[in-house]
Amino acid sequence: MNSKYKRLCERLAVAVLVLGIIGSIFLAAKYGEVKEVSYSQYYGVSKEAKRDVGLTLSILVSSVFSTGVLYAILAGLSEALGYLEMLSYKEDESKTSIFEQSELPPL
Repeated sequence: MNSKYKRLCERLAVAVLVLGIIGSIFLAAKYGEVKEVSYSQYYGVSKEAKRDVGLTLSILVSSVFSTGVLYAILAGLSEALGYLEMLSYKEDESKTSIFEQSELPPL
């Protein structure tokens, strides 16, 4: 018996991971360029774009890392929901409360 929230967290975690990696590559490709604009009296405005490798790699690594952290949070939440579901199922199966099962004397 799988709860809908556990499946939702699992699917959302996978979607965040896939879209996050694709978005990280897009961000690094788009914002990893440094554009230099210069103006000359004879040639007018000239634009030159150079790829800054350090900037590109830092954008890529930081965005992939943050995507991984969010994936880990959502996957951990899904696992926690699975454990809670398992405990709930075991308690319903035994039809006794946790206090009745313990060996401690009643107060």
